[in-house]
Amino acid sequence: MAKVKTNTTPRFIVIGNPENRRIALFQTTLQRSGLPAATVVSYLDLLTGHQSLENVIQVGDIIRIESPGENFAVEQQFIALGTTDLATEGKYISAKQAVELDYEHGCIYYPRQWYQGFSAFLRKMQTTFEHLWQANIHFTVMNAPLNILTMFDKRRCHQLCQDNNILVPPSLCCAIDSYDKLREVMIHTGQRRVFVKLAYSSSATGIVAYEIDSQGIREQAYTSVELVYRQKQPIFYNSIKIKRYRNHTDIKTIIDWLCREGVHVEQWLPKAHYQGYVYDLRIVIIAGQARHRVVRLSKTPLTNLHLGNARLNASELQLTNKLWQRIETIAVRSATLFSKSLYAGLDIILPLRSQTPMILEINAFGDLLPGIYDNGMDTYQAEVVALFGTFQK
Repeated sequence: MAKVKTNTTPRFIVIGNPENRRIALFQTTLQRSGLPAATVVSYLDLLTGHQSLENVIQVGDIIRIESPGENFAVEQQFIALGTTDLATEGKYISAKQAVELDYEHGCIYYPRQWYQGFSAFLRKMQTTFEHLWQANIHFTVMNAPLNILTMFDKRRCHQLCQDNNILVPPSLCCAIDSYDKLREVMIHTGQRRVFVKLAYSSSATGIVAYEIDSQGIREQAYTSVELVYRQKQPIFYNSIKIKRYRNHTDIKTIIDWLCREGVHVEQWLPKAHYQGYVYDLRIVIIAGQARHRVVRLSKTPLTNLHLGNARLNASELQLTNKLWQRIETIAVRSATLFSKSLYAGLDIILPLRSQTPMILEINAFGDLLPGIYDNGMDTYQAEVVALFGTFQK
């Protein structure tokens, strides 16, 4: 790998979970690019007050904010931080209860309250950055905290795209707060198939592909949510194996729970096919350019790669250059809505009938695509090069 050419030696600061493979991959990129290893500031240290960004950031630093996922102690702290904002909004737990939660692999804990805590954390981070800039401590942030916050909110992203004439799957016209309300709206509008998504989530957490027959009698749901009853109480888990539910009580239980946490509901558009699979696309935009592309194949309506779905080299689809130009144009336009972010992962659907590209989601941490290269670079190296502009030969 060629080394990055810079006039000065930059220092990267990565805010994340030190044990996470994302940080290991980024550190490897820095090493191979001839740059010093990043200073890692853990979410847990920041959340518990053992570290502060004011004491870490120096002039000329480059800040990378990584995914906070896959660390239960950090999840607990975000839930605890979200308590105050939810005190008048329904079911929540106290900060003390949050940090005393018992870990169960795959269990989904209070996603709305988690987002409130994550939101408070990112807003505080943004305020810290602004205070440092005002004190003439100049540094670069790869993806701005408030951009990340918006990307995590599916409803806001959907509306932002609509406001800017970027095509997205149509959403249901009114707020959905229960299974019964969802059914009422679907039957009234003649809509037989929808996606019900947790408004604040990532990695296919809390997504249900729900459909009913023309009379609204028979129903089924494909979902990553695994429902388990314990002492007659429902417990909800993330599953990497897609579940199909046909029992009315189970479906109602799952959707009612999702609605209590907050949902975004949109039409379930048939996806394009490839050799018996449905597919959509993940495209990483870096510095305003469409770079890394991967096709996500599935036998179910959910295409996320971590669910065990296959991936395909984009060239194997044999799409026309004109269609690729349309796909990349909508991806770049969508990423441009987040002008203070160097990169984003865009999920794009080609509806089966129209083949008109539409944005499904915008992912703040959507650049984890090991083994996918553009011009010989993986996503992390392409991001580093985008910051400095050139290689040292």
